[in-house]
Amino acid sequence: MQENYNDFPLYITKENWNIAKEEYKRLSKFPIEEWQQKSSMPLWLIGVVEWYCSFSTRGFPGGFIGEYNGTGRNYYEERFNNHKKQRDDSLSYNKIIFVNNDYDKMQFNTNSLIYIDPPYSNTTGY
Repeated sequence: MQENYNDFPLYITKENWNIAKEEYKRLSKFPIEEWQQKSSMPLWLIGVVEWYCSFSTRGFPGGFIGEYNGTGRNYYEERFNNHKKQRDDSLSYNKIIFVNNDYDKMQFNTNSLIYIDPPYSNTTGY
């Protein structure tokens, strides 16, 4: 996890997007436990590029939205600032834990919010 927003890039180009996308595809061939060791770029940076710069925040399959995409909006900057504001404005935001695991292997606290997003057949994958 990246704690310091000062390390986030101020601008993402299509070339930056393509580099991060190719690195993600390369890493996907390995067990996730090996990604940190095998990655040529910080994993948090791949995530930033993937989610802040994708159409409808769908990740790499959603495609590159571009800085303005003909709308006059800077989507990367909007998403970055929104995420930073939410993080800075909320003490509970820092307590969020994301887990990718089988439901039957999980243990939950009493005050847990559980979101399950199963794969759907005949739809576009993530």
